[in-house]
Amino acid sequence: MSDPSQQFHLPIVTSFLEAQRDLTRHIADLQTWCETWCDDVCSSEPDIFNRLRKRLLELHARLLEHFVDEESDGYLKPALDVAPRYTSRAETLQKQHGDFLRRLDTINSRLLRQNQPDFRWADIQVELKTFLDDLHQHEHAENKIMQTAFGDDLGAGD
Repeated sequence: MSDPSQQFHLPIVTSFLEAQRDLTRHIADLQTWCETWCDDVCSSEPDIFNRLRKRLLELHARLLEHFVDEESDGYLKPALDVAPRYTSRAETLQKQHGDFLRRLDTINSRLLRQNQPDFRWADIQVELKTFLDDLHQHEHAENKIMQTAFGDDLGAGD
């Protein structure tokens, strides 16, 4: 952030990056937990499903708060003020927030069906991995807007 006029936005940028780093760590932690516990153990330990549901409910609450903060505080607004050419991309990313929450709700609902004959853990694993990968890419795209607008000396650990 070598341009002194950009210093005005520093607190918002710093807050944005802290929120992004926190969420990125949470996503990575959940991915690691799923890889460690869910690949081999889930079919033999039904309690793992409940623990996974709890973690996904925690992620839902965290995402809801994160998305509300992004949408109400306009975290990307300083970047868009500096680089308005990213407005369309930012609007597209913001429209994805509701879809991410719905997808997470669907996964959690499917986990409640663990005792049903049509329950397929392998399908949920694929769906969850895809969801977490998509969420990581979404957050990376938001970071990219901020980094491009203010220079590559910013980073969110992704």
